[in-house]
Amino acid sequence: MADVILVDSNVLLDIITNDPVWFDWSLAQLDGASLLGPLCINDVVYAEISVR
Repeated sequence: MADVILVDSNVLLDIITNDPVWFDWSLAQLDGASLLGPLCINDVVYAEISVR
């Protein structure tokens, strides 16, 4: 199994909410991480972003 990259909920929330300060940085980090391997979230991250 390949290594996977766990995406933090703060990065996803910055993108989902179009945060004026962190959107560009978070999107760039997510894009860069996607080039290194598969991205994933866990149950905690899912729960944190599901209420948005």
